[in-house]
Amino acid sequence: MKRCLLMLAVILMSPGFGWTAHVVRQIPMTFRTTLIPGVTYDFSFSVHDGPDEAAARLWSEGPVALTVRADGSITHLLGRIRPLGAPVDFTRQLWVQWRGGGETHRIRMPVVPYAMFAVDALPGPQGPRGETG
Repeated sequence: MKRCLLMLAVILMSPGFGWTAHVVRQIPMTFRTTLIPGVTYDFSFSVHDGPDEAAARLWSEGPVALTVRADGSITHLLGRIRPLGAPVDFTRQLWVQWRGGGETHRIRMPVVPYAMFAVDALPGPQGPRGETG
């Protein structure tokens, strides 16, 4: 019995098990373009703390070769090449900029990836106790 419990503990604590998995610091984004479908362009991506040119660039990656889809869109995992993380503050609104094929666009990040913030956050005060069960 002790041997079974020990083996179970080893399995549960192994790196591949869900409880110990780390947060993947990637955000899937799809962008609309006016570029020619089927053509591959080099794109660069960046995250900013504001919507205008005066805003600070907090993170960037690229160039990344992407092929424009038939509907004129491109899809990229932000953080695929250079991990997202500090100094990007995911507790506030951010803007994503992409450049490629002579186009430059900056859009409001549609979601705030709290899971990435939670990984690096300091623990806060204990909340109120609730019912169990």
